[in-house]
Amino acid sequence: MRKKIKYGYAEYICTNCTGSKKKKVAFTCKSRFCNRCGKVYIEKWVEKQTERILEIGHRHMVFTVPEELRVMFYRNRDWLKDLSDKAAEVIQYW
Repeated sequence: MRKKIKYGYAEYICTNCTGSKKKKVAFTCKSRFCNRCGKVYIEKWVEKQTERILEIGHRHMVFTVPEELRVMFYRNRDWLKDLSDKAAEVIQYW
């Protein structure tokens, strides 16, 4: 984690030591784009998603509409749902 005093810090004082030594512990930048802090964010996200996944066999498929037909489907959104339903039917039958 990228720790810098400019992101803030916590200051600890040892009450057992003679002279009460102080220690500053810097906070992290917490940015998802930081190589180190982002890794922590990703690990938490993966853990959360893993809890949500159903414990059954499944497949992820992508259905693509040819470029020439996209305008028609954009204008008639119901057609896209109908086509998706039929594609799912075919895949389940197969």
